[in-house]
Amino acid sequence: MLLQSFILAGLLQTAPTPLDDKAINTITEALARLPQQPANPPQPPAPEFTGERSRKPVPLTNPSTWATNDDYPVAALRAHEQGSVGFRLDIGIDGVPAHCEIAEHVSTVLDAATCAVMMARARFSPALDLKGKPAPASWRSRFRWELPEMPPTPAIAYDVVNRLLVDTHGNVLSCSAAPFPNAGDFCTVVGSTVPPVMATLWRDATSDVPATVFFRIGFNIEGVAPVVPAQVRSGMTLRSTIRIGFDLSPEGKLINCRETEHSGDLSIPNDYCTTLDEKYDVARLGTPQTRRGASWVQIYSGSSIPAERKKGE
Repeated sequence: MLLQSFILAGLLQTAPTPLDDKAINTITEALARLPQQPANPPQPPAPEFTGERSRKPVPLTNPSTWATNDDYPVAALRAHEQGSVGFRLDIGIDGVPAHCEIAEHVSTVLDAATCAVMMARARFSPALDLKGKPAPASWRSRFRWELPEMPPTPAIAYDVVNRLLVDTHGNVLSCSAAPFPNAGDFCTVVGSTVPPVMATLWRDATSDVPATVFFRIGFNIEGVAPVVPAQVRSGMTLRSTIRIGFDLSPEGKLINCRETEHSGDLSIPNDYCTTLDEKYDVARLGTPQTRRGASWVQIYSGSSIPAERKKGE
């Protein structure tokens, strides 16, 4: 009745009836009979220690040694790509990565190179579960690709010819390249295929035989002795030409690179300037000064069957 009277008083917004001494004593005795909560309740017993441990995967060798500058992709070097690639490896119970996933992207080329290197070289002492048994787990880290400091390119003139044999589907059947200072390995850059549309343009439209394609590549700087112009086999058709002009600063830095000619039926990358080195060794050129320079690419193509052979068929 006491509780109901408080509730009813609250609903009616009226004061409850004052309690007399007898009611107060009754409430006090009832509270005293309630079970008391101990001040420090007992804690559950600690689990028995058995000496068993759990742990994450542990690299068997220093991760910084898993990749070197020798692993730097040529395409990334040419594009001046660098940065830290974040990745996650799924490690099996044998300590060998089963899968690699990119968590922080830098570039398509460097992302792919990171996973390729890690899958091939990363090895671990596997993770352990609570019972000390090997268990699958993941391992996260980053690898920083940093462009190596390259020595200055010799400031020399060259005019060379590289040859490809390409079938009608764009497959490169053979490649022979002349070495030249600032282009790396020409055949590696070209790869194993070219776009089929280019293969169609390079060959005789009425012929199904492979096409022979010649890339004439040249470079010259004011004050450097010119070289004998390279010769392309007779009977070849000039398909496209691009010429680049630039200035070479007194410190040997390539500046003001611009296209001066672009003609023909084939597309040569508009960012051709990025394929040229940024720094040249000008110590032997005499008085330091700004010098003009030029570079060019010409593409020739024709049937892989020489003209003299065709006449005899």
